[in-house]
Amino acid sequence: MDCIASHIPPWVLAAAEDLGLEPQWLSVGLVASCTLVAAYLGYAYLLCRREAPVKFNVPLPPEVRPNWIAKKWDDVQGEDKVLLEAQARGQWNEKKIMSYCPADGRVLGASGPGIKPETAEGIDRAVQAAKRAQVEWAKTTFAERRRVLKTLLKYVLEHQDEIVTACCLDSGKTKVDASFGEILVTTEKLKWTIDHGEKALRTESRPTNFLMMYKKNTVRYEPLGVVSACVSWNYPFHNFIGSVISGIFAGNGVVVKPSEQTAWCTGYFLDIVRGALISCGHPPDLVQSVVCLPNVADVLTSHPDISQLTFIGSRPVAHKVCESAAKALLPVTVELGGKDPSVILDDSTTIKQLPDIASILMRGVFQSAGQNCIGVERVIALPGVYDKLLDIVTPRIKALRLGSIFLDSKPDPKDPSYKPITPDVGAVISLNGFDRLESLIEDAVKHGARLICGGKRYNHPRHPHGHYFTPTLLADVTPSMRIAQTELFAPVFVLMRASSVPDAIAIANSTEYALGASVFGFNSRDVEACVSGIKSGMVAVNDFGSYYAVQLPFGGVKGSGYGRFAGDEGLRGVSNVKAVCVDRFPRLMATKIPPTVDYPIYKGDGDRKNGSGAWEMCKGVVETGYQLTLAGRASGIMKILKNLDDGVADGSDAVDDGHQAAADGVEDRRNLLSGCWGANDYPTISLASAVSTGMELTPIRVRGRRKRRAAANTKGLEEKENAESKSVSLRRLKGGRPMMSFADKAASQSQTVARRHVPEKTSSGRRRRKLSRLECLPVELIEKIFLYSLDVDLPRSSPALAAALSRERMYRVFILLSFWNDVPVENDPARPAIARILAPAEYERLDDERRKALQSDVLRCRWCTIQRILAELPELMNFAIQKYWIGAGITMDEINQRRFDHFLARNGGIRNFDGTGPNGNHYTLTVTPLLSIIVACVETQEINTYRILSVKGFPDGLLRGDDGFSDDDIAYLETLRTGHGFDAPGTDVSFSRDALQQGIHNALIEHNSRALSALLKIDEYFTRHRLESEGTSSNTFYSIPPEHFHTAVTIAGDDPTLFQLLLRTNAESLPADDSSITQWAMDLNSAFGSWLLDFMVQLPEHIDAARSDPRTAALFYMGRANPDIELGRRYLDEVLGVTELSSWLDETEFDVTSLWEAESSDSPS
Repeated sequence: MDCIASHIPPWVLAAAEDLGLEPQWLSVGLVASCTLVAAYLGYAYLLCRREAPVKFNVPLPPEVRPNWIAKKWDDVQGEDKVLLEAQARGQWNEKKIMSYCPADGRVLGASGPGIKPETAEGIDRAVQAAKRAQVEWAKTTFAERRRVLKTLLKYVLEHQDEIVTACCLDSGKTKVDASFGEILVTTEKLKWTIDHGEKALRTESRPTNFLMMYKKNTVRYEPLGVVSACVSWNYPFHNFIGSVISGIFAGNGVVVKPSEQTAWCTGYFLDIVRGALISCGHPPDLVQSVVCLPNVADVLTSHPDISQLTFIGSRPVAHKVCESAAKALLPVTVELGGKDPSVILDDSTTIKQLPDIASILMRGVFQSAGQNCIGVERVIALPGVYDKLLDIVTPRIKALRLGSIFLDSKPDPKDPSYKPITPDVGAVISLNGFDRLESLIEDAVKHGARLICGGKRYNHPRHPHGHYFTPTLLADVTPSMRIAQTELFAPVFVLMRASSVPDAIAIANSTEYALGASVFGFNSRDVEACVSGIKSGMVAVNDFGSYYAVQLPFGGVKGSGYGRFAGDEGLRGVSNVKAVCVDRFPRLMATKIPPTVDYPIYKGDGDRKNGSGAWEMCKGVVETGYQLTLAGRASGIMKILKNLDDGVADGSDAVDDGHQAAADGVEDRRNLLSGCWGANDYPTISLASAVSTGMELTPIRVRGRRKRRAAANTKGLEEKENAESKSVSLRRLKGGRPMMSFADKAASQSQTVARRHVPEKTSSGRRRRKLSRLECLPVELIEKIFLYSLDVDLPRSSPALAAALSRERMYRVFILLSFWNDVPVENDPARPAIARILAPAEYERLDDERRKALQSDVLRCRWCTIQRILAELPELMNFAIQKYWIGAGITMDEINQRRFDHFLARNGGIRNFDGTGPNGNHYTLTVTPLLSIIVACVETQEINTYRILSVKGFPDGLLRGDDGFSDDDIAYLETLRTGHGFDAPGTDVSFSRDALQQGIHNALIEHNSRALSALLKIDEYFTRHRLESEGTSSNTFYSIPPEHFHTAVTIAGDDPTLFQLLLRTNAESLPADDSSITQWAMDLNSAFGSWLLDFMVQLPEHIDAARSDPRTAALFYMGRANPDIELGRRYLDEVLGVTELSSWLDETEFDVTSLWEAESSDSPS
């Protein structure tokens, strides 16, 4: 402290002295403050680490790579050419969707077979897959969901170029348009949900009222299940990802139906979302994409397993979607088109700012070639700014250039004279609307509008198959013209004149649409008049579309739809809003039905029983709760009191009911104890005799907490004294209250039946938890109960037992009894050796079902650690030797006996011993320490192998790695695997293969090769042996899910270790035609990558042979590379550089035999 005080500035010391503080106390304060700050920073760091994003990659489509060689429209021939030309006219084929770039006609996905539209069966499969994945996803925390969104945000920020390129290719927009409409709003939605999503979905309190003041009211926002979204083509990335963000953060599965117009890029976007889920350890099936044509879309919109539907599109289609959704009573959020007005006021400040306002209007009109649901469709200008605005925008609109952002902004190798330009406006998605658009413009001109520029489709000289419409400026449009009432969704600047602010509001409200609006002006009174007067779902002041850039609720009214997405309302719109009303003080105050109004209301003849007061009492309740004056409430209370006791003559019935309840409770406890004890009598002590004699027994939860006190009835004491006088040979036990007889209990409880129950609390104020059946039993009998009654709740009771017993030997008993390989043998001695070890309990061999149940319970106990199991392996080995060698009557000569004793003392390395059996035959004993013993008869050549451990199953939680795979978890798996062995007789071991496959997935996510190796060995040993021992045909063969290979590729990066482990398990499960794995192998640029490419080419013809005879024809069998196959030899030579890769049956990083030897070396000789 003196050292710290010496570094305190003098002015601080002076100030401390003025305040009367000693320097040493000031030093203590500084140290404490620094400690608290450091602790807080450490805590904050740990929180950030828990939700840290995960870096991942997904295969890029070839089209977004810089070196993509495109297939042009005119290069397509045959049926594909017919499909392309039909799609350009809006005619779709049910066999195939051919995607192309609307800006230049280049064909997308030309290297593949096109996109096959999803069938009704495919849609159902997608919904069911999302439904299955959602069950586990709904259990995730907000922190886990935030981590997925952060991972997704990180990917979007790092891969903007690739995402924007995909959007531009499939929709024809420019990169600037894509940055504004795809990237900016998506990153905002992700960031907003990460920062504020939990608050929006957090359980919130609601107020109560006077009558229900004892109630606590909350509203919960819970997952709905599987939600669906049918989204439009104008913003393919944002519309797809936006639906996914809200859906999964609310805990739902999501099925998205993208537009067939932009089907190609959706596959890439789906890979991005699934990559984020996989990298964070969650099932990729949670998010599904179904590209289907309208003829089967009804299957999705009316699917019974869909809980909510969001539709983004046009009004005619919305009518069909809502009609279909009504069949399944699906709630629908509908976001339709708009005819958004932008009102320009004419105050002096607005006139000065007019050039800047014009820039905002230009972006609002021509963003994405006008294909924007909240685009500016009508500019309504007041007289003071109308002509000025027209003069500003006319030359700027005429100067706009059309083209392909990829081809026109680069030099053309075929035309050296071409000068690159950067297009201002991109293409329109389809040619279909051009005839209607030109007709509307012609009609407006015919009725008095002025066409300043544009008004026609544009035949691009460099891109004859592009879809372009000339940027158009149409002035002097009036509300009566058709073009002022119809949504254009095109690059058309419509300018309308308003005489005043009320006239501008009237023009803005003159259409059937009411999605968004904007107001430009600086006169607060006029601005507020416009904001209040315009009928719309959203309004931006001095801006365009800014309400969506800050995640305000998005949606319209009138003909523009209903419901909202984005913001709090968007998250709650895909949630089940559950109202919960609970008692605030459940033990003290709860709802009771007064006798007056309790059924039956008529309880007999007479004024007090005929129910005449029921109505008066109800009136009193209403007046008490809702009268506006104090006197009125007092009157209501008097009515309640006056009629409260009608229908009950006296309290005798209630007293009788109380006695009956007490008697029932005594009987319940009698059944409880007898159920725990079982029907067997015990050798030295029984519960029945203890109770009958009034013996003092100490329940586990009582010992050390309660003082001894006498029973409530002297009868119990007299019985106890009589029992003692009979010299019952029972030892005195530690202090605690005596156990009452059942009669005493009933008498005691009947005296307190009317007393209000107050829950017993510990000294810390916490309510004691309810005793389990096991904890109700006396400590003195607990060991015998464990050995006789195995149907107890071990995991729940074990912490209390550990605290009460403090006996390590109890844990030993559990482990030995659970894993002792006590298999039946012929001429088994009537009293085996273990009976003496477990005396005084009469040991009986457990059947397989009971042993499996006991093992499961023991492995789930917190005290059952790998160290405890390893500590008992020598004892289990001694049991096996005792039973199958010594217990079988085999004797050894003096030399073998001395060697045997040295071995057991870990003083000798000899593990083979000779002996003579009772029948005179010669036997040999071979011991593999801590693993197995082998007893062989020389004369009969009969060999019996006995494993040390008897493993009946693997706990699901251990296989799944619910809390991650620690070193102890891996040691657990390896010990159980190697200790039991998975040879043919061992195939009765049971476990959930679904849990095991989930564990393999989790190990891949953790990039934990040790855990992955252990799990794969268990899966192959068990499953392959089971299939082969059952004699299954080639139609049923061992395989692993191909999704594991996808996960390995996503997680691995440049490290092929995980992938090679999967291959070593079953290489024939690799999906042969998977483009992502092919691309990954190419990117490796290594010997393994080259070998993998060759293997994938030969895989289809190799699979049949491997299935017919896996031992000789599979590339790997039990982890052994097959050198008789060319690919197997190449793998050994080129990839590993070895001559042999043997079976991994006995491979393990956790070798218990080495553990035995290490302890032997530490023992004194």
